[in-house]
Amino acid sequence: MVHVVSPRRGVLVKPQTPPAPAPPPQHDMDWLFNNCESEMGIVSNFGSMIAVLKSGASIVRRDKDTDELVNGAQEAIANEDTIIDALDARRGPSRATATRRNRRVLATFRTLAPEHKRTFEAAYEARQVPPRVRETFRHLAGVAHLTATARKNADFSMKWLSRAIAKGDARAAAIRNEADTMFKAAVEAYEAVR
Repeated sequence: MVHVVSPRRGVLVKPQTPPAPAPPPQHDMDWLFNNCESEMGIVSNFGSMIAVLKSGASIVRRDKDTDELVNGAQEAIANEDTIIDALDARRGPSRATATRRNRRVLATFRTLAPEHKRTFEAAYEARQVPPRVRETFRHLAGVAHLTATARKNADFSMKWLSRAIAKGDARAAAIRNEADTMFKAAVEAYEAVR
């Protein structure tokens, strides 16, 4: 309890709120690999690239004041960036919070052993996986190829794994168990140094 003394009202008792618990390590890693850059305000240049490709160098004109050649596509990109900056100005505090979180999460991630880093990277890396594998392995689908059973199998591929799941092959279950063990070990390692 926190006691606040006010000369007019006497003693006011305010309950002290405990700090919010840290999110589970999986949330930190999901955020780092999937949402970090957008929350920090790193804008994709995809739209600008498309604008340049659409217009190319065909929109070249002479500036009236300086008599210099001006690329209209580059000018359009500059205007687009100005508009985006103006719209995002109000997001400054959330970007600062995201930047602090990024530093904290990355500092912790960098202290992990290489095998734990590989596990997290494989788990959260975007990749195409057959539906049967995605359904069975969920977030561990990317970790499957790192397991000892998968590395021993010369025929291993996501297609093979999908067929093995369909057939009820014991190796598919072993790969799932090994992937789960690897991911849990990585989470525990992250939690220990966080």
